[in-house]
Parts: sequence; C-alpha cells; structure tokens
Amino acid sequence: MVRVEKLQQRHRQGLKALIKEVYAEQPSAFTFNAEPDDSQLDALLDKKMKLVKSSKLVDLVAEKEGRPIGECEIAVQEPERLGVIGIIVSNEERRKGIATALLYKSIEEAKRKGAKLFVAQVNKGNKPAIAFFKARGFRLAAKVQNYLIFKKAEY
Repeated sequence: MVRVEKLQQRHRQGLKALIKEVYAEQPSAFTFNAEPDDSQLDALLDKKMKLVKSSKLVDLVAEKEGRPIGECEIAVQEPERLGVIGIIVSNEERRKGIATALLYKSIEEAKRKGAKLFVAQVNKGNKPAIAFFKARGFRLAAKVQNYLIFKKAEY
C-alpha cells in the first residue's frame, strides 16, 4: 500500500537514495552539475524542511513499505501566486499512478497556500515527463534553453 504524507525528517535517507536513483537515469531533470553527494543532499533536504515549515514549499512523499518511492514539491511564489512543480518517482514504481496522486495532492495543498498558476520546467528530451504533464492539462508556455515550460491555471 502506498501512503502520501508531508516531508518529514524520517524520509531523509530514503529520499537521498531516491534522488540518486533518479539522477542516475535522468541527470538533466536536476539542477546539480554532477551526481550529488550526501552533503549536497543533506543541504538540499535541510533547505526543503525549512521551506515546508515556512509554508513556501509543499513537499509530499509517497511511501511504500516505509520507503520513499516518490516526491512532489511545489514552491509557492508570491506575488504571482505561482506554484513551481518538481516531481520524481522511483524507476520501479513508474506508470502506477504515483506521480499523478502526488501531483494532485500537492496542487490541492498549494492552492490552500494561495497558488493559482502551476508551472513545470521539463528538459526537452524528457519525453515521459512531457507526456505526463500534457495528459494532465498542462500546456506548453515557453522554451528556455534546453527546457520546456508547461503551465496550467487553477487546477
């Protein structure tokens, strides 16, 4: 059974492993210049925890048998009321509805924090992510360097 809940300290080790796994397959989906080490991931997770507490970030984790298998974050930015989406799912758990459940639950939480417009920046070579967002009503809004920007208003 899969459980979705807010990011907590107990997710730290599992999320580090998940990020490394997804990075190995799709490094262009991240802003790291090279494979992140534990200290970089600790710094990232510390920052996420602070932002979650300040209500500037919605970060939900999907767990299966106590292990993180997916994560969706939405940074809520003012004054635009913009929700910037990032989502990852374990290779073995893809195409099982995990990303969709995370996305919808994260959007509902971000809307409660004031987000009105949701955007996702996707590497132009990431065809599965492009298909994922298009299938959920996101439309291409811009092309910036190697990325495509998708948006959807008021989900």
